Amino acid sequence: MVPHLSVAPMPPTSGVAGRIDTSSFAGSPILDFVENVIVAFVETLVIPFGNPITAIVGGSLGGHMALRLAASQKGWVRNVIAWSPASVMDHDFFLGFNILGNALGVTESQRLLTDPVLAGRATDGPSPAWPASPEKETSRPDFFNTVWCKNTFHPPDFEVTAVAVALAATFTGGLAVVGAGLVAGAILGLPTVPPQPQLWYRDSWASKSTYIEESRRDRREVYNTNFRQWHWRICEEMIGFKFDALLPRMNKPLLLMVGEEDNYPLVHFLSNVSNFAGMLTGPAQGGLTIKNTGHSIHNERPHFLANQIVNFASRG
Repeated sequence: MVPHLSVAPMPPTSGVAGRIDTSSFAGSPILDFVENVIVAFVETLVIPFGNPITAIVGGSLGGHMALRLAASQKGWVRNVIAWSPASVMDHDFFLGFNILGNALGVTESQRLLTDPVLAGRATDGPSPAWPASPEKETSRPDFFNTVWCKNTFHPPDFEVTAVAVALAATFTGGLAVVGAGLVAGAILGLPTVPPQPQLWYRDSWASKSTYIEESRRDRREVYNTNFRQWHWRICEEMIGFKFDALLPRMNKPLLLMVGEEDNYPLVHFLSNVSNFAGMLTGPAQGGLTIKNTGHSIHNERPHFLANQIVNFASRG
């Protein structure tokens, strides 16, 4: 349980009341730290005794790390197998509307949603701002209610005003105020995203409710302040991270998979992973869509996944 602030300080915010900083993503020091821990572990305790690693395998956050290692240029990375990797998702959302017959629109990066001020209002803040708030008597139940019960994104409950004000800078002159109102209306029209665990498995899977309940119990076993704060910060980084710059360096044989039913509103793993697979070149190219399967292929299709891993990693 590493305190996230011991890895990197809080990402910067605009510091202006009611406004958020939409200029740039603050980076991914926590995700970088996780990757560095994996590399240090392998190169300290595995490589000195030979290289028994046939493949790097991971899904979701593990898939995110697998793709990072695919681009790492490490000689011990031979094959990479990843499914539904985190951060291979929507980079932008479009808010379109019409003023006096003129079509106007705003395209904003999801990085907008990673600003700690905004995230704090929606999750773990605001005093002090997320994710550095201390443990309180209500912190534990609030955390589990927020993650397992509340919608991840519900426009009427969202900080619509803060987003609208931040986006108003897109407009000029007298359109700024009108534009902010229209942006707020567009946000309210976006679809609701269910609680996080609901996105982890396909709806038609008979064991879905059992696995969600077990996941909650697992987290209750390890819950503490560091866990809660780490959860929100790594979520913030995964939303803002893009693999675009790493694509040209992914030169390892890569099997990329996604479930056909892993396509919830505003998340769209199916379409985005498929698009990402289409951008791969060389030995890294190739994607596989698995029918009647959601996000957690390792839980929903363990025998199928095991066969795919063995067959891919044992080629040649």
